[in-house]
Amino acid sequence: MKVLVIGGSGFIGSHVVDALLKAGHDVRVFGRHPEHFRPALPNVDYRLGDFRDRMALAEALSGIEAVFHLVSTTFPGTANLDPKTDVRDNLISTLELIETMLSLHITRLLFVSSGGTVYGVPEQVPIPETHSLRPINSYGIVKVAIEQYLDMYPAHGRSLAGRNSRREPVWSAPESRGGAGRRFDVPRPRRNRQRD
Repeated sequence: MKVLVIGGSGFIGSHVVDALLKAGHDVRVFGRHPEHFRPALPNVDYRLGDFRDRMALAEALSGIEAVFHLVSTTFPGTANLDPKTDVRDNLISTLELIETMLSLHITRLLFVSSGGTVYGVPEQVPIPETHSLRPINSYGIVKVAIEQYLDMYPAHGRSLAGRNSRREPVWSAPESRGGAGRRFDVPRPRRNRQRD
């Protein structure tokens, strides 16, 4: 399968790229920067561009069958400083991504959400996947909104097979990059989410 990994040069994205390549997929990476943690891989098609640039994104989507969305322009600790920018750059840009994908007949999207900020203050630890979604900052609110939109499209007859994945933080690089070699699998969709 021909897969686009948006944010594939970042820390988590580079692990996803490795897993996709190992599984035999053709991989294209789209992002603002080249690889951060290693030299560019010869068997990956890299496209530099800004996630907010719909034309650059449309070009990167050409010939693609599935998309992994790992990019965020904000961080949990800073998103509250400018919530309008968080919404514009992440939520609106994701909706534009979805619309562009649908216009190109691309219906497979895996959105990597947040493993903690979507839940807010935990009622129990470890936090189960069925925990109520009560984000307390802009970053988490936007992530939950994107998840809800991904649920909305197929519910309203739009042929998007969107899935969410909430990953816990990845703390170490693979051994080949000087880290401890913590395993990172291709994200799987989460199920049984509840909303208060």
